[in-house]
Amino acid sequence: MENIHKFIGKKIKEERLKRNLTQQEVADSAGITGNFLSYIENGKKQASLDTIYKIANALNTSLYKLFSDIPFKKSDYSINDEILPLLKDKSMKDKRFILDLVKLVSKKIKKA
Repeated sequence: MENIHKFIGKKIKEERLKRNLTQQEVADSAGITGNFLSYIENGKKQASLDTIYKIANALNTSLYKLFSDIPFKKSDYSINDEILPLLKDKSMKDKRFILDLVKLVSKKIKKA
């Protein structure tokens, strides 16, 4: 995954260009310098959340829009998010069977 600051900088630039705004116009509205906005857009400087919020307001967009498509690696947590809904409607008997099956497979993997 690319650096999150670079990703946010690219999103800010995309939103600015969609609105046909210059860096200086957005910077003035957000209360920062044009140079600082340039550094943010190019991932060379890290902006605080407060600054990103001010930039989002200057662009008449939301923080959600700027952060919404951040790529991430699947972690154990996200895998749990996939597994748990699959078990939601299962009976306790089925859940025990699935648990036993997972334990069995886990033992086989450890031996391999």
